[in-house]
Amino acid sequence: MGLKIEHMDETSLKGTLDGMLPVTGAIEGDKVKIAIAGFLHELSCDFISGAAALRHAVYSAIAQYRNAQRAESA
Repeated sequence: MGLKIEHMDETSLKGTLDGMLPVTGAIEGDKVKIAIAGFLHELSCDFISGAAALRHAVYSAIAQYRNAQRAESA
């Protein structure tokens, strides 16, 4: 199904993944923190900022989340 972003501004993001998993994100200082159903992913945002940093971080977090899920089910 993929990601559905319900709200995104320059400092925060809220949405759902695969139609049921909550996704939240926030820029805190020089870090972007993304949470997907309790899975936390944190990235440094030195070169990009605002909504671009959130968008980059959320797709990176989805990839890491999917990899972690595959590892757990193996």
